[in-house]
Amino acid sequence: MIYQLFPEEVRQVAQHEYHNFCLLRLWLFFLKKFLEIPYNKIIVADNGEILGYCAFSDEGKVIHIKSIAVHPNYRNNGIAKTLIKEIIKLKKDIYLEVKVSNQIAIKLYESLGFKKITTIKKFYSNGEDAYRYYLKCNSK
Repeated sequence: MIYQLFPEEVRQVAQHEYHNFCLLRLWLFFLKKFLEIPYNKIIVADNGEILGYCAFSDEGKVIHIKSIAVHPNYRNNGIAKTLIKEIIKLKKDIYLEVKVSNQIAIKLYESLGFKKITTIKKFYSNGEDAYRYYLKCNSK
């Protein structure tokens, strides 16, 4: 089941993110602050526990995917693809950044029609570059 996350559910997503990045307090703070802004949303895949999530900002004509993650025990089951397809249903153009080293994510985005539009030098805190990808969904 895919649904929108509400502030009272943030702790569960933060604990999930802890599995990925070991930054529970930071993510708990980030997610609460993220949801305080009305145009920010988080959707989750759930089967009784959160399997994955996608945090994004609806910027009017475009959507910016800020973060997407799937619990390590549930990867390679199409969960990230399902989450992105839910955002595509909003019929707005979408952009995102991805580490140049994250070939699994890059393959996923390209399989969904995203196109690489630029490289952003030293985008991540560890100095790694990012690719910006864009998907045209809005025909207006």
